[in-house]
Amino acid sequence: MEKERKNIHPQKLLERIFRITKRKNEIDLTGSVAIVNGEVSEALFETEVYQVTFSIGRGQRKKQYSLFMSPSECIPKEEIDQLKQKLGIEISGDGSLFKVERFERDFKIAFDLKNSLSIDQTGIKKGGIVFRKDHSSRKTVQLPYRKQKKKELS
Repeated sequence: MEKERKNIHPQKLLERIFRITKRKNEIDLTGSVAIVNGEVSEALFETEVYQVTFSIGRGQRKKQYSLFMSPSECIPKEEIDQLKQKLGIEISGDGSLFKVERFERDFKIAFDLKNSLSIDQTGIKKGGIVFRKDHSSRKTVQLPYRKQKKKELS
């Protein structure tokens, strides 16, 4: 008996596997691979172009800005300026290693996973990375202090 072969539509084939690492405010894609004609290669990934979406807020107040990145090219200054103007997020670097320099509020970075896969690591889930603004400026709640009775030494 022969096994049934499933025909996979070409649009459902994997094209990329993202290996995303977050170190503090750096996003590193070293080790990501492209799949072309069944060949898996880091070198082929260098020629890829993929979409990255930055978003702030939720629901109807959600704002997004998407840009296309290539691992072998610096992020254009115009794109950096637009991202800063629209969402208050400032980045630098290239498509394989970029750094979030400054941001005004919590935001999320989402890598387009159409025909791609992301290897989940600490802080990264399904190609998404959340950045949180330091909330140390918030008042800390202090509980009332109770004096402890001194024990008499005998």
